[in-house]
Parts: sequence; structure tokens; C-alpha cells
Amino acid sequence: MWIIGGIAVAVILVLAIPAFQASHVNSALAAQWQEGLNADKQTLFDDLHFSLGGTATSVSVDDLTIDSWKPGHSGNTSNDVQAVTVRFTLYWQGKVEHRPDLNESIGYTKVEVKYNYETDAASLRVLDTNGHLKEDLNRAMEKAAFDFGRQIGKQIMGQ
Repeated sequence: MWIIGGIAVAVILVLAIPAFQASHVNSALAAQWQEGLNADKQTLFDDLHFSLGGTATSVSVDDLTIDSWKPGHSGNTSNDVQAVTVRFTLYWQGKVEHRPDLNESIGYTKVEVKYNYETDAASLRVLDTNGHLKEDLNRAMEKAAFDFGRQIGKQIMGQ
């Protein structure tokens, strides 16, 4: 009876090792991303937001998912990872959307990054923010330019 119990424990341990390894690698990668994002938080804020004088205060890695492993690699180290999805929150001080009564307040921007270590390809998507994004400003300017051009065109054509 002890032999069967010992075999069952051995099987459970063998099945749990890959999950432990992935968890260990996941934690190591999350720590690396946390360090890198903290080092570049102001640049990230400046790249995403339209804000005069906004200051990035901190970054929190909320989730890191290993999307794929390099073919033929064991999955024991972070060097074996091919692609990840990272979700993080950037906290900042500056003008907050819908709060003109506040000169400065704590803002947040929730971001998802997909990164492939092998191809160095990355995509970034803002999930939520209470600030003003540059892409929103660009869309507004494009619409204003289109509307202005259309209005001038109609005036020229006498309509």
C-alpha cells in the first residue's frame, strides 16, 4: 500500500514540475518587466498621453502570461520564452479627464503589451485610462481638419 501511495506522489510531483517551472519563469519575467517599466515610466507616459507637465509616479505589473515557448526548449528559464502578454497599470499625476475642477490628480492608464522575444515584434493596447491619450487628440485633429476642409470646399463651390 505504501508503494502505491509513493508512486502516486511521484506521479503528482512529476506532473507538477512543468507548472512549477512555468510559474518560476513567469515570476522572473514579471520582475524583469516591472524593473524595465519602472525605469521607463516617464517615457511611456509621454508617449501615450497628451499632457503638459504630467508625471509618471509608478507602474504595477498586473499580469504576465507566457504565450509560447521557443521550439525545442525545455521551458526552464526565461530564455526559453518566445512570446508574452503583459498587463500593467501606469500611475501618474496630471490633468485627469472629466475633472476640470482638479488642477492635478492621480491618474491611471491600464495597458496590454504583446511581445515576441524571437522576432522583437510588439503591440500595445490601452485598455483604460482617466487621462487624455495622444491617439484621441490625433483622431480629433483629423476629424477637425476633415470638417474644416469640407466646409471650405463647400464655400468655394457655393453650396
